[in-house]
Amino acid sequence: MTFSVINIEQMAKPVSNLDTGLDYYCTRFINIIESFSLLDILDKYLHRLKLKYTNKLCDSLNVFTLSIEGAYNHVDDLSIVEANNLLVKLDKTIYELTNSFESILNNKDLASSLLKKSYKTALKSIYKLESKVYKIAHKNSEAIQTSEALKSGFVKLQKSSISTFSK
Repeated sequence: MTFSVINIEQMAKPVSNLDTGLDYYCTRFINIIESFSLLDILDKYLHRLKLKYTNKLCDSLNVFTLSIEGAYNHVDDLSIVEANNLLVKLDKTIYELTNSFESILNNKDLASSLLKKSYKTALKSIYKLESKVYKIAHKNSEAIQTSEALKSGFVKLQKSSISTFSK
């Protein structure tokens, strides 16, 4: 698989565009029902609607995670230029994904443990892909040597923290 096949923006599109306002309307409708104390039937319907929407979000996240993990196995063939281009797209995708799901996860009506778990798994897989692409993009970069003063400072800090915890 080459770089032209790994289109991270296309893979993230179903996930990053899920904040379509449906959560706003669900919340608004729930608030109307609660304020007027309408029938239990409407409440059950809304609960099912909320559950269906949450499951759709989880399914989209799971598909996105699987596609990222599949791409992870094929990025070794990227050139440095392709890796740099993909790295820019990955950063943009992470930003959009984070913004989309912050609003959803902050919504008390839509936040569920399953959705949070799916979101964390998706973030973990995309960060894993980003780290691998970053290594490829910077494999020819010159390594920066750590100064001896900094190394000795870390050693002193470790010794002082160890002696503090051993008392």
